[in-house]
Amino acid sequence: MDIHLENFFLVPTLLDNSRLSQQIYGSYLNEFDKYSVEIPIKRATAGQEAMANRISILEYAQSSDVASTYRSLIEFLWSKINTIKQKKPIKKRSAVNSRAPA
Repeated sequence: MDIHLENFFLVPTLLDNSRLSQQIYGSYLNEFDKYSVEIPIKRATAGQEAMANRISILEYAQSSDVASTYRSLIEFLWSKINTIKQKKPIKKRSAVNSRAPA
């Protein structure tokens, strides 16, 4: 698998309303604008409870705001992945040994 920097995304997590958290999020958007996803995952009690129960937030609290944010993030990332796939040329595999075994 070829790894290129354009294939990476910075997903801010545990965002809350504190000044420090907002400053960090702002710096991500400013400093890493090409890689930052503008769908931050906010700190939520439901998220912590899901982790404590060792299940995903989508299983634990499907209708919560944080679950909705995760769904939006998944849709966004999936569309980006599909865009990247479409831009890359498809490499044809060459046959190493085209002769049939004797």
